[in-house]
Amino acid sequence: MSDSKGETTAASRKKKPLPKGWKAYTESDTVPVWVTVARSIMVVAFCATIPMIIGIHEGRRLFWAACIAILPVFWVAGGFHLWRRICPLAVVSLFPKYLGFAGERRFTKSWLADHYFHMQFGLMIVALTLRLVATNGTIMALIAFIVFVIIAAITVNALYTGKTWCNYICPVGMVEKFYTEPSRVFANGAWAQPNSQCTPCTGCKKNCPDIDLEQGYWKEIDGQPRRTAYYSWPGLVFGFYFYYYLFAGNWTYYFSGIWTKENNQIERLFDSGFYFMDRIPVIVAAPLTLIAFCAFSYAIFSTGERLALAGALKGTADIEDETEKKAQTDDTRKLVRHRTLVFAGYVGFIIFYFYGGQPTIQRLPGWFGEIFAALVVIAATMIFIRRWGRTEEDFVKQRFAEKLLKRWTWGDKPKTQRWQDIVVVHEEREKNQAERLVAYKDSIREMVADGIVTPSEMSLLEGLRKQLGITEKQHRRVLGELNEEEQQLFDRNYQGSVELRLQQNQYRNSLENALLGAARAGRLLTSDELAALRTVHQADPEEEAELLEEFLADDGPVAELVARDAKELHKLADAHSAAWAGSGSGSGAEQFRFLAYICRWRATQRLDHALTLIVPLVDADLYQKLRKTGLRIAGPMKASLEPWTSMLEAIGDSPPPVMRPHVEAIKRFASCGEDSVETNGQEISLEPILALLDDISIYVRAATFDAISRRGDDEAVGKVLKDAVEDGNPLIRETVRSALSIPEGIDAGSEAAAAPTGGSSSVPPWFVKETRRTAFTTLDKMRLLRRISLFERLDPDDLEMMTAIVREEDFRDGENLIREGELDEKVYVIIEGEVEVWTNDVSGSRVVLDTNGSNTCVGEIDAFDRAPRKATITATRTTKVLAIEADAIKSLLATRPAVSRSVIELLLKRLQETFDTVKSGRAN
Repeated sequence: MSDSKGETTAASRKKKPLPKGWKAYTESDTVPVWVTVARSIMVVAFCATIPMIIGIHEGRRLFWAACIAILPVFWVAGGFHLWRRICPLAVVSLFPKYLGFAGERRFTKSWLADHYFHMQFGLMIVALTLRLVATNGTIMALIAFIVFVIIAAITVNALYTGKTWCNYICPVGMVEKFYTEPSRVFANGAWAQPNSQCTPCTGCKKNCPDIDLEQGYWKEIDGQPRRTAYYSWPGLVFGFYFYYYLFAGNWTYYFSGIWTKENNQIERLFDSGFYFMDRIPVIVAAPLTLIAFCAFSYAIFSTGERLALAGALKGTADIEDETEKKAQTDDTRKLVRHRTLVFAGYVGFIIFYFYGGQPTIQRLPGWFGEIFAALVVIAATMIFIRRWGRTEEDFVKQRFAEKLLKRWTWGDKPKTQRWQDIVVVHEEREKNQAERLVAYKDSIREMVADGIVTPSEMSLLEGLRKQLGITEKQHRRVLGELNEEEQQLFDRNYQGSVELRLQQNQYRNSLENALLGAARAGRLLTSDELAALRTVHQADPEEEAELLEEFLADDGPVAELVARDAKELHKLADAHSAAWAGSGSGSGAEQFRFLAYICRWRATQRLDHALTLIVPLVDADLYQKLRKTGLRIAGPMKASLEPWTSMLEAIGDSPPPVMRPHVEAIKRFASCGEDSVETNGQEISLEPILALLDDISIYVRAATFDAISRRGDDEAVGKVLKDAVEDGNPLIRETVRSALSIPEGIDAGSEAAAAPTGGSSSVPPWFVKETRRTAFTTLDKMRLLRRISLFERLDPDDLEMMTAIVREEDFRDGENLIREGELDEKVYVIIEGEVEVWTNDVSGSRVVLDTNGSNTCVGEIDAFDRAPRKATITATRTTKVLAIEADAIKSLLATRPAVSRSVIELLLKRLQETFDTVKSGRAN
């Protein structure tokens, strides 16, 4: 369903009034009671600052050297989100929202969206300059400053949505990040569990720290504004305090706190700003000092980063693979940047508490100051060590584990929050591979949608994937399915973010995602699931019914997914017809026959996906009938064309509208079985076959490349092959290089690759001749194995797995493959040649039991029962075979149900044939 349609529908519905008053203050009662109480207390305390400044003799010192000074310790100890939930300025700034109106503008696509750190840091320099020249001691200046800040915050939030003030303007929000990113002290504790997101989220900032502070950190870590602010911060802190010395010529001026009682600062703006230089006034000296120390600090940390990076990258110089080298370099650069940022924040924290609050602390007993200093250093060091060792990979794994925990169906949920423990417990309790893959797939879908990882960053999940027991092939299959199901997530221009799923249309999105998720699982949403969604999003049954009617319409999102499968099914049917025409005889007939099988296999996947999705769109009885039929004949449909007629019969003469396009495609497959393939194969059309190169399946693309290389003797096909020589998938790369006779390791653009290696010199170098093949590729072995009835129903990934356990062997005329009475446990697939199965009768005479030629399998029955061989098998001419150890097949049977099912079906078939033969003999 298109976005435009969704927007139109949303606009056509009556817009719900925004909550106001107490509802807005408590965010529609979604925040805990303690948060509401804490907010109220903090607002009262904030409002009391002005009376305190005016009415208390030490009011200004308490404000600057006690209240403000204690904030960083509170942020570090309590965590970023705790303060963001109760910050009194943030609460007061939402005053327009409490009155029932609030701004709707956003900065998400503007200069400020990318440079808000510059804005906040610049305002911090202005604020600290004002402190040094006016607001430190002058009562009215300080009150005017506080009132101005309150009015500015309210104005911003009256014009702009959400927490725009906190995220883009407020300098304090920047300092909070310096001391808490990328992780908190209680990252696994109760305090860290709730975030500070708005209800509802209005999407005021991408990578919003109130939703996920650490995600915002890792996604923005490469930005220059963050680097500038972090690296300059220690210098700004030191420069602010050092200016007291530069102004007075001693430290007594600062540590005594006398500056908090000077009510004539504004009158001295143009007095000497440095004790050693009379010509520079205070109004120039103060900001000049701050900017100079910022520049000095930035230079130190940026130089340190460059030196650390140069040293760290020395280890990547020996990496030959450019892709691996680039990935390693990027990871190293990000790690060095992260640790430099962490160290800058640590230095700034230590400097701050060397001076901050000291005018108040020095009035207390001496032991208090010593204990406080020791606690600050210990706490800061512990936090520094924790943040120093944190990596983006740790973050991704943690979020993955949390999403896995939401889908927990393996008994009691683990009580731990550590991703390592969750994965281990999951591994111990997992019941079957299907459940594990579904949880893995759904977790990845949500992580890409939330912007935690992008499709290009999947390497971050590699270690976790291996620990979960997800193979590389399963991972690729999951990504392929996700690409088909939700193409927008894997568009290179797509930038997922959790904010997109938390905006005002979040109920619509949540309901649609839940409906599609249930449909993909072949079920309907339960009444409990629907009720839970209504409760979370405060929706009413009428809105739910309206949305469900829209989603389940003929042009709704479910029908759109089904139609997408139908379109791909027709593409496969066209390609299958062309491949079928080329499989009769002529050059490449075997390759086209294998491609036809691949088309049928892929079509059964598409059809199965469609039959799963239609559950909310068709009658329940028809759905169950189609699902049962599909499951029963899926294997035969891959092996041959006759079972496709059975699927047509199951659908019936009056298919539901959503299935009509599929019926036409199924008829195309079924009709191929009625057509003759006795053709020289020279007139087939390659256009529908070339269309398969857009398929995400590596097996479809590999088989397509293999087939077109046998018939496509023109420049267009040559270019297609050349473009795929350096494909990232090893199966495709091997297939194409073999087709072009380019050995692995040879540059495709080199002269060695361009020169023909066999045949006439007039033959274009990219065109394949059968005689040029010198060794079997993986795809060749898959094709040869599938010739055998034992393996004809296997999926391509099963066939590929089997290629790893086969070995090519050659036998001369008269040489034995198997000897009667021996315990040899090998199965032989005959590729070329002929063998004779024979034994000796009671008189010792040779009795020939059978003769087997190419595309047959011998020795499989005796190999499975571990009994001595009951006959001898001898090559009657030079014979090439693929030999498979029986133990390897048995191991495969234990892990691959499809292989086991195929073997059982074959054995049953042979047993039935034996019974029929015996019965026929008795009848005669």
